[in-house]
Amino acid sequence: MVVVVYVTQNWRESVCGSSYSWINCVFYNLNRLIAVVNLNSRMLGLNFWMGTQIERIKRIFTD
Repeated sequence: MVVVVYVTQNWRESVCGSSYSWINCVFYNLNRLIAVVNLNSRMLGLNFWMGTQIERIKRIFTD
């Protein structure tokens, strides 16, 4: 278990830098993933829906 935490901690710092909290790091990467999906597809309705869902989830965690 300690190894998993250590590896994920290192991953978070390498991906987001140590200034990011865990939840912000996850959302940061989700947003990057969605940006790539948006670039690669023309299904704007679906992407817009996904974006609004993630904004709603983010609000729950950050409030």
